[in-house]
This record gives sequence, C-alpha cells and structure tokens, in this order.
Amino acid sequence: MNVLKAAEILAVHPNTIYARFQRIIEITNLDARSYYPLTELLIVAECRSE
Repeated sequence: MNVLKAAEILAVHPNTIYARFQRIIEITNLDARSYYPLTELLIVAECRSE
C-alpha cells in the first residue's frame, strides 16, 4: 500500500503507479488503494489465474 516502495520495486516512476491505479478505477470502478476493493481485485485475479 506504499506507492513509493512499489515504484522502487517495480523500477518505475511513482506517477506510473498512480496512472495504473487510475486505469484500474476506470475499468473496474474499484479503487485499489483501499483495502476492501483491493481484496476483491486480488481474489478475482487469483481465480482468473487458475
């Protein structure tokens, strides 16, 4: 839940992370920066990968 750490680990600019969050909101109407929507997105992603 830390944008700066995520950007560092992914080797991208923090603005890239924010842009991707915005894109997720546009596509799913869920704000992945909040706990419950993030949990829902992770569950869906896990189900999709099986």
